[in-house]
Amino acid sequence: MLLFPILLAQHALAQTVVNDQPPANDSATEPYWPRYPDGTSEADFMMNTNSSDADLSGESRIARWIVTASNAFRAQFGCQPVTWNETAARIAQDHVNTCLWEHWGSDNLAQLSFSDEGGRFDVNPMIEMWAEEWDYYPFRHPEAQAASHFSAMIWNASNTLGCAWNVNCANTTDFPSMTYFVCNYWPVGNMATQPPGELYAINVPNWTKWTPEQVPDVPYTAAPSLPVRTATITGSGVAPSVRQSAAGQGNGETALNSAGCTRFSIWVLLTALAVAASC
Repeated sequence: MLLFPILLAQHALAQTVVNDQPPANDSATEPYWPRYPDGTSEADFMMNTNSSDADLSGESRIARWIVTASNAFRAQFGCQPVTWNETAARIAQDHVNTCLWEHWGSDNLAQLSFSDEGGRFDVNPMIEMWAEEWDYYPFRHPEAQAASHFSAMIWNASNTLGCAWNVNCANTTDFPSMTYFVCNYWPVGNMATQPPGELYAINVPNWTKWTPEQVPDVPYTAAPSLPVRTATITGSGVAPSVRQSAAGQGNGETALNSAGCTRFSIWVLLTALAVAASC
């Protein structure tokens, strides 16, 4: 007599749908990185171990969240959604396995350190620090060609991404636990042109809630002169080979720094106090 109720309970459990959608934030007054879905917490998105095959293939909850949250963020600027790119993720894994703080092509890098050797992080802080760079992006001046993590994240023509992480990179005796996190976006964004800004104007739009008068007028440095070459956006939907494009900006196949210009890259290092390890 108990068999039927047990089967019903098992069927109901199998039909349970995991909420992976971020909560709405219609009252937002500025761009924001989405919060975790209602009913979840940081514990559901912890990077306790190095990225696994399920992560790299885009099947894990963390990988799915990266795509979902990225699309929610990109939608705030009217940009097309992204899908997971396993090739890009596996290149990112090769990168983080080195534990070297250096760019491999057009990647976004982040690292967070803990004073507790066993300290671990959830995924949101890694990407949110990039998203917050919108605050000093010169939206009114695409000619500045202000390459950043933020502009790479929302570059409209970049419609795939892949990420990986390594939680076993040693840091210092004060902060012995470091998580190294990398995302690759493809086709590559942050493309410089001559005249400057033609691609930035169409690939890094304003936040959709701003009126023209509300767009921040951020001070900027004029982009340096480049050889007369027009960048073209191409791509087959697979990730570039390692070191194919320079970090920050590129003008077609030639990296910006190879034209005698300064490569724009922002390195972010956040440290967490020991008390954070118990949170």
